[in-house]
Formats: sequence, C-alpha cells, structure tokens
Amino acid sequence: MRKKEKFIRFLKEEGRDVFNKFIDNFNKDLYFRSRFNDGGKPNKSLNYYLTKTYVSNYISDAFSWYDTKEKAIYWQNLNIKWLRICYERNPFSKCEKKKNL
Repeated sequence: MRKKEKFIRFLKEEGRDVFNKFIDNFNKDLYFRSRFNDGGKPNKSLNYYLTKTYVSNYISDAFSWYDTKEKAIYWQNLNIKWLRICYERNPFSKCEKKKNL
C-alpha cells in the first residue's frame, strides 16, 4: 500500500471525526504550508502536500496545532500513533535471518 493511502486509512480508522478535523484544519491553514508553492500560489491540494512531505511529517507539518480547536496535545497524540506505524518493523525479520544462517 502506498504511503498516502496508508495515511488516509489511518486517519479514517482513528474515527470519522479525526479525518474530518484533519482535513478542515489542513484546508484552513494555507499560511503554515506556504512553502509548498506552485507559481507563487499556496497549493491547497492534500495530494500535492502528501507527495512533497516526508511520510513521518504528514501530521506535524500539515498545520499549526496551536491554532486548532483541538489544540496541540490532541494532534501530538495522533502524531505519536502515526509515527509508531511509520517505524514499525516486522518482529520476525531477525528470527528469519538467524534461521537462514
């Protein structure tokens, strides 16, 4: 599964409200994302943002957490969950390599 689809699925699995809150805040905060420009105009496209952003920064770079109704702690906790998914590894990978030795 591609990283963009995995992220969208993650937000939706966290709850419909989580996905909607993320999209609403993303769409409101063009200033925060002003570094993603095409021809000098801030790009509003979520697809463009997800293409240009490191997967581990999808939540942390999307908008200013402080300026949201949910505040920073809400987004920080969601970001921690997302980072765990980004960096999870197959727990059997080392065991399989040892067996092959």
